[in-house]
Amino acid sequence: MEVSVIIPAYNAASFVERAVKSALRHTEVKEILLIEDGSKDNTLQICKELRQQHNIVKLFQHNQGENQGAGATRNLGIRNATQNFIAFLDADDYYTEIRFQKEKEIFKKHPDADGVYGAIGVEYLDAVGAKAWEAKGFDHNTLTTVNKPVDPDHLFAFLTDFDNPKDYDGYFSIDAFTIKREQLLTSEIKFDASLRLHQDTIFLWQAAYALNLYTGEFEKPLAMRCVHSDNRFIHTKKLNASRSKMYKVMRDWTILQKLQNNFIEFFNQKYFEHYISSKEKTVKHFSYLKLLLVDRRIRNNFSKKQLKFVLRQIFS
Repeated sequence: MEVSVIIPAYNAASFVERAVKSALRHTEVKEILLIEDGSKDNTLQICKELRQQHNIVKLFQHNQGENQGAGATRNLGIRNATQNFIAFLDADDYYTEIRFQKEKEIFKKHPDADGVYGAIGVEYLDAVGAKAWEAKGFDHNTLTTVNKPVDPDHLFAFLTDFDNPKDYDGYFSIDAFTIKREQLLTSEIKFDASLRLHQDTIFLWQAAYALNLYTGEFEKPLAMRCVHSDNRFIHTKKLNASRSKMYKVMRDWTILQKLQNNFIEFFNQKYFEHYISSKEKTVKHFSYLKLLLVDRRIRNNFSKKQLKFVLRQIFS
């Protein structure tokens, strides 16, 4: 098993060296692609030093060193990866010693497997991050994982919350996902560069629909998410607004892929609800009217259910 590890790096001077070293200790890793994304700190200099120190470390940037966000940055890594398998790692996270053990077993046991996913743990780096993490109902022992192996045919419906026939629970992170490079390129699935948040969620959902993804090690962490004051999940308002964009992207993608109407309407409704929920209470009704005017699919599927939802948002 020969793996390319893609590490997008933006303002990660304090973390990126540990991320790289955690990947270097795995014999399966044959190249590490550092994609520097126009950082404002000295991340670029550290990446250059890591490239000089380790011959499997490669360094890439966008044209003129500009910042394009995590989606475009990971896509640049995918285009330049050369190994048979691709794995991802955020620059402020790190791999554990068992990162690829289960993957090798699954890919050998299931030749039809296009990708394998597993669990990640959490490590607190400061009090601000810890407080925000625990405010979400988690603690330092929380694993981001599924509660049991998921049938690949059910994974898309489960992850998107469209349908859950077997009481699956949880989700997985990009840090614990390994995919065959050829199948990824053939599927033409990419990270949505228009989104600053949730591009990884959309990427995993679309991969779950188009490819055969198997559950790997779901009870022990393959990577550690480092929680700190600069984590994006702390900024709740941005997250709420981003979720509405995420569901709009998924709705438009389901239309393009000609999925069944029930999938299209599911994402359409989710987009509507999150768009309204992301607005301030005093302008929710104006946001509703704006959405009816500018989005044809919302307008054509106007319902009393939508109106009741808006009224609850305004008067609750």
